[in-house]
Amino acid sequence: SLKPKVRWLKELGMDDEQVAKTITTFPNLMGYSLEGNLKPTVETLREYDFTDNRIVQVISKFPPLVGYSSKRLEHRMGVVKAAGFLPDQWSWSFMRLTDAKFAAHFGKGLGYGRLPGGKDDREVSTAHELQLRSKLEAESEDVAR
Repeated sequence: SLKPKVRWLKELGMDDEQVAKTITTFPNLMGYSLEGNLKPTVETLREYDFTDNRIVQVISKFPPLVGYSSKRLEHRMGVVKAAGFLPDQWSWSFMRLTDAKFAAHFGKGLGYGRLPGGKDDREVSTAHELQLRSKLEAESEDVAR
């Protein structure tokens, strides 16, 4: 039902405009379970020291985030953070990458095994990581403006 999700988004700190924009931008959000998707996503973000205000900003700017499993979210956030990006710099575009592209961009030991072409994920070139770092930094600057 729509009402409990709208109420929950407001309790999280979204105003009416943010709720409307989030639902309009990503109507699939209304099909997700509060207990199975929305709340676990927020709890995962809180574990990474996101405030509710920051969580509202993140979900407002990238609503598909609530559709990813907590396992995927935790893993990717951990890798990106370990790569030296602070959460305030994240554009969240890394969540959309396939596992192979994510491993290629962020490099070694991501636990996804073989990549297309038979390469082990630990053998991926650092050049890809540097390219993504540059792209993420540019996107972070755009988001900050």
